[in-house]
Amino acid sequence: DYNVGNVSLIYSTAELFTWKQAGSKSVVVLYGGEDELHEFAVPANIGKPTSIEGDGLQIQQINSATVIQWVVQSSRRVVHFSDTLEVHLLWRNEAYNYWVLDLPVPGAIGRHVSQSHTNRSVIVKAGYLLRTAEKIGTSLYLTGDINTTTTLELISAPQPVTSIFFNKNRIPTTITSPGRLTGTLTYHKPNISLPDLTTLDWYYLNTLPEVHDPTYNDHLWTPCTHTTTANPRNLTTPTSLY
Repeated sequence: DYNVGNVSLIYSTAELFTWKQAGSKSVVVLYGGEDELHEFAVPANIGKPTSIEGDGLQIQQINSATVIQWVVQSSRRVVHFSDTLEVHLLWRNEAYNYWVLDLPVPGAIGRHVSQSHTNRSVIVKAGYLLRTAEKIGTSLYLTGDINTTTTLELISAPQPVTSIFFNKNRIPTTITSPGRLTGTLTYHKPNISLPDLTTLDWYYLNTLPEVHDPTYNDHLWTPCTHTTTANPRNLTTPTSLY
């Protein structure tokens, strides 16, 4: 039983990738292996699905729950419950292209995950690697890497986004019928020229003299003689090695 905001997921046989709050809406991403049979249930009081992207779903109300069953395919399905809940049903391989990024908050906490990030995360589909996300006004600034031309899709954001920048470059976007921003990240193969490593002069620094120098003397080393420690973990060695 999962709860985010005012919505709960009674159960799911598929793996839960993420559950984030986007304004007043909860966005859930579930995934499974291809051809696996899965189902999830939500309270019936949130109403029946108002729209569905994709097909092949079996929907049934059982007592106080709405149960949705599906066979995992490579194509995505999305179930919308008005403006309350949005559930993405993914193939496991496709889930690897989804990224959940926390937007920075003011002060020292910055990008570190904490309760301060409640309703401050974005879900983006963007291929190989996304590193950071930052929202300035209605623009979303992303950094990351791609290894092929790929589609970028903003799945959810806590506040409205009208434009997207990737590595400081504005991405031409369009709005799909469900209202998601999409664009294309074009891959440009880098021109990398490696030197002939066999012709270079190589240097090294001996950082393990106790191993390589037979005359090395360790008498200046600090002996481990402390039998107590400030660490709350109890010692499991005769003396402290912390």
